[in-house]
Amino acid sequence: MKVKIRNDAKCCGLAEKKYGSLKKYKDCLFICIGTGIGGAAFLDGKLLEPQKFAGFEFGHMIIEKDGRPCSCGKKGCFEQYGSINAIKQRVVKILGEKSDISGQYLRENLLIKDDPLVKLEVESWLNYLKVGIGNLIDIFEPEAICLGRKFFTL
Repeated sequence: MKVKIRNDAKCCGLAEKKYGSLKKYKDCLFICIGTGIGGAAFLDGKLLEPQKFAGFEFGHMIIEKDGRPCSCGKKGCFEQYGSINAIKQRVVKILGEKSDISGQYLRENLLIKDDPLVKLEVESWLNYLKVGIGNLIDIFEPEAICLGRKFFTL
């Protein structure tokens, strides 16, 4: 039996392409916004795959020159500004909350607070998302984009 191993964001993208919101499009993107930023690019209905390595790591596109350090070794990567983890770290710091809060707690309790610094941070985060997604649109010229996030059950 032939087996292929892929990362979680690409698997989510493949599922959206085959069964979900991207199934009727040939040129499309799935962008996974979670701990980092990942995804999958489809051209002419096929997943783009380089010959070596995973490739097409959307989250490691530089969107802020000399920006925040990233785990990949570069500075200013999209995921350091546009991921759920990025907004969580910034809001937790502003409000002095514990860093181990869940994304659900963040959405339901912290992002709705009427704190002007939190509002500015959310606005900044959304602007970085616009820059990153805009760059991907310019590169791939997709017919459609599906935004998603990974779901895990423990």
